[in-house]
Amino acid sequence: MRLKKIDVCVMLLLVITIAVLGSLLGARASSAVDVYVNAEKWPMWPEPYVRINERDITEPAMFLSIGREVVPWTYFGDTTVDSNNYVKLVGANFYVTVEKFTYDDKGNKQILSYVTIAPPISDEDDLFMIAQNSHVDTTSVSDIAYNLREIAVFPEYVSNWITYTVDSEDVQVANESFLADRSVDEYVYINDWKDFLVRDLAYLNLPGVDSADVVYADSGHAPPQVVWPYDPWLFSFRAKTGYYADEIPEKWKNRYVCLWPTNQGALHAYEVYNVEEPDSTPYASRTWLAVPEPSFRQAIYEQLKKAYGNDYMRFTVLDGPITIRDVKINGEWRRILVGVTGEGTKQLPKPQDAWTTLNQSDYDPTTSSPTLQDGGRVFGVYAFDITDLGETADTNTLKPLWSVTTVSYGTSTKVFSDYYPQNNTGADKSEYAAYANMLFSVSKPVIGYTRDENGNMKWHVVILGVEKPDANNNYKYMWLDVDPQDGHVISQGYFYNPAKGDYEALEGASFVEYGDFTPEEVERAFPSRILPAFPPPDAEYQEPLLSDIYVQLSNGGLYRWNLLYEGSDTNPEWIVTLKSERGDNIAPPLTDFDITHVYGDNPSAYHTYFAGNVLLRNVSGNASLDTETLVILDLTELQSMSIEERSSVKVPPGQDGTVVSSKESHILVVQLELQKGTSSTYSKNVLASPVFINNRLFLAIYEMSTKGQGNNPNYSEVSRLYVFNFAPLMGSGNVQQLQEAQVVDDQIEGDYFDVENVEAAMMFVDSLGNLVMLDQEGNVIGDPIPTGLTLNTNPSGDPGEENRGVKLVYWKKS
Repeated sequence: MRLKKIDVCVMLLLVITIAVLGSLLGARASSAVDVYVNAEKWPMWPEPYVRINERDITEPAMFLSIGREVVPWTYFGDTTVDSNNYVKLVGANFYVTVEKFTYDDKGNKQILSYVTIAPPISDEDDLFMIAQNSHVDTTSVSDIAYNLREIAVFPEYVSNWITYTVDSEDVQVANESFLADRSVDEYVYINDWKDFLVRDLAYLNLPGVDSADVVYADSGHAPPQVVWPYDPWLFSFRAKTGYYADEIPEKWKNRYVCLWPTNQGALHAYEVYNVEEPDSTPYASRTWLAVPEPSFRQAIYEQLKKAYGNDYMRFTVLDGPITIRDVKINGEWRRILVGVTGEGTKQLPKPQDAWTTLNQSDYDPTTSSPTLQDGGRVFGVYAFDITDLGETADTNTLKPLWSVTTVSYGTSTKVFSDYYPQNNTGADKSEYAAYANMLFSVSKPVIGYTRDENGNMKWHVVILGVEKPDANNNYKYMWLDVDPQDGHVISQGYFYNPAKGDYEALEGASFVEYGDFTPEEVERAFPSRILPAFPPPDAEYQEPLLSDIYVQLSNGGLYRWNLLYEGSDTNPEWIVTLKSERGDNIAPPLTDFDITHVYGDNPSAYHTYFAGNVLLRNVSGNASLDTETLVILDLTELQSMSIEERSSVKVPPGQDGTVVSSKESHILVVQLELQKGTSSTYSKNVLASPVFINNRLFLAIYEMSTKGQGNNPNYSEVSRLYVFNFAPLMGSGNVQQLQEAQVVDDQIEGDYFDVENVEAAMMFVDSLGNLVMLDQEGNVIGDPIPTGLTLNTNPSGDPGEENRGVKLVYWKKS
């Protein structure tokens, strides 16, 4: 098309006008202007989560809640990725199931129903942020920005990193300001970040769950945790712990609170009401949320990445578990919360065009962006003192106790490594140096006590994690024993395997259907587990102290750890390493495990048992597949064997879901395959952790089978609850058929219950000892099943009077 001369003139005038306006309004200028910067100070952004082998982000495997009136649980939305295989923000829902009950005319408790609540949240819920162990004024965007610049820029904040001239005036631009500096609304990213933290995320239209729009970001490795009115096992053994009713924090009496960290970067708090009120309807609501210091250093980048790339991405800024316990500090009982940030966040250089895209500068750096050599990690541990916390939190009652953040990365211009402890006691930075060696931790912190030679309590926080790689690129498992008051390191160590003659390190794995995993991916996908068990009946102390900590590493190693005595015997003791009988592949854990002691009339003649779910690579003839398998071990028998004998122990695949295989008395397996020949990663999902209750092994699983027809929508669903008596089956032979169970006169007869065409999402034992299964919408599946478990607080404080047969370990109620 040919233009008239006047049209050309008009167009030329329009172009000149647009150019002038662009300069006046601070629009992006010509790239011909050279802007050179100090590349050593190039700021880092967290890297979005990279999907592993097309695996979905799934809910953390919950431990079975036993004897409790309040049961929190989660359900995650769909997993989607961008063109770089980075995972977009994964949505989640949070629920709490509460008993509704009455008393009959004889004063006996009768459960009427189970009420499942999705607690409402509000944009007005109180938001707290922690920086340098103090509260940030969240009503002031300038105060938030100031604190971010102080601690959230790595390697450091530089205010005049970019310098150029506009209209004869010098303009100075920071390497990271967290603002849209050249925009009229310069605080837009901080305000949007605050909205992202507190709002119902349904407005984002994330891929969700069937039952409702998603409300939160996922929580990664972090299940929700209930804070009970009193510490259950300190109170149960109060004659020995000295934790009597008048020691229970006043603000917590008759209160039930759920705490849940999510990858939005915040710890959410929910108050649950009418829990102990008969003939009333329970309800719950979110009351506050807090951003701990380690996640404050990274969570803001969620919003910057959204503004830069238009999508909310999944950043693992707060996907680690939390633990809440009462501890004695300076002679006073204090209620503390300790959490880890989980996987933490690998680092990438800030994109070279981000400054203009985010309206932070008129020009981007001309200097080339550094080349990434080691993504490193930003990882942290944090603690709050919540002793005085009421229904309404404030800056005086939600007290930051301590935190440690570690930062490391390497680029072509900078190798950076540092750690940042914060405390209220004045402990020197050198007392935290061991944290700098920890790359990340996805395991639940353990809080408990030991006794010294005089019988005095000594309190501990135990953190199980992964050490930064050595010169040979080995990632050793490591542990820290730290002081709960200020987090300084008491001792540190590793896991020595005498069968290998070396310390345990992460191992890669190759599975048929799950694919290949690097060593780090194994720990992230199948995290190591740590649980403290009640001491055995012949132990010196019969109280819930840290003399019997068990650890199941992601490479299959199983250890027992006595923290009671100082010296060489505080190092974890190797028991066995679980590997597949076929293929010699490691058998990593899929869920938490359980420990129990079984004994008869003579407590000294006891056996200690382990139960856990593991993933096996099973190769047999033409059948190559991966199987999820329940493993029960007789630890007493194993520990009586030589190191050479134990090093040859392997896990057989089993037969199918209705068969117990136990050719040798120290190991029993059940292949968690409900319909033989249909095993696949698509068709099976282990839901719960195994639990020993009164001589029986309880385990709930769910399977969706496509009957060998691929992803055909004509599938069947089966939820199964195993309830079998395990001890008589140890060493019973390769094939022992399990029988479908029924309840006769309130007693279980048989080995498992099946419910078809219903997907189970949660399983718990209520306060009357009945086992209850829920679907993903919180509806009760079938009738509650009596377990024969008698629950009491044992006022005498003497655990020897509680039970014969199977002894419950104390952490099941926490």
